[in-house]
Amino acid sequence: MFTQAQKDVAAALVEVYKGWVGKGFGNGPIGKLVKSNRFAFLVAVILDGGGVSADQAWQGMANFAARLKRKKIPFTPSAVATTHLATLKVLAAEKPCIHKYHANMARFIKKAARRIVDDYGGDADELFDAFTAREVFFRLMEFEGIGDKRANMAVRLLVDELGEKYRDAQHMNVPVDVQVERVFQRAGLAGANASRTEIQQTAARLNPDAPWALDSAWHVGYTWCTASARYCDGDPAADEGTDQSEFCPLSAVCPRLP
Repeated sequence: MFTQAQKDVAAALVEVYKGWVGKGFGNGPIGKLVKSNRFAFLVAVILDGGGVSADQAWQGMANFAARLKRKKIPFTPSAVATTHLATLKVLAAEKPCIHKYHANMARFIKKAARRIVDDYGGDADELFDAFTAREVFFRLMEFEGIGDKRANMAVRLLVDELGEKYRDAQHMNVPVDVQVERVFQRAGLAGANASRTEIQQTAARLNPDAPWALDSAWHVGYTWCTASARYCDGDPAADEGTDQSEFCPLSAVCPRLP
């Protein structure tokens, strides 16, 4: 079904994933906050999309947490759920704004806090306490502002970065976005008009034991294979020692299609 060239690209993406996983949060202030506060993690997932980068989303969450602290509002579901929406909107809108659509995000965050209070006894840990990753995925989909892309991404981060153990985690599929689409198309894994569902099906067939390992295509797309430029041989203007200064890890196997 697949050519050797396609299998080689998939194998290279798996290797990228092995080197990439576990480095998402680090031990800085954001990493410590996310690791100690599952509500903070949920807020960041809500912010991670809609025209902002992942870095902006996670920093936006941290900024929001700091502003709540300044107002002596604990960064907990019960405290946020009982805070006036107008107050949350003001905090979200402070420069730098927590998100491009900060007013909507303030509303989503308050509604998420209320759901945690109503459905999980005010304990965000309970949201992620499940036997299967699939159950967590569908729980996340119930939150306004979280679609299948963000829910998939969140489950991967819970497993790979935060150490959650779910029986079926390795079978969760690739959370497809424009970065993954671009890399799959340029690397010959998907046709130019392939739908996101078709890309997920391709990932499941190429790497059936762990389809979401091919999510490393996101890292490749964000770092080397961008919408505006291709750094197949590295970006000569990048700082030495950074990922972008090195060859793209797919450079030896990628057909470099338009």
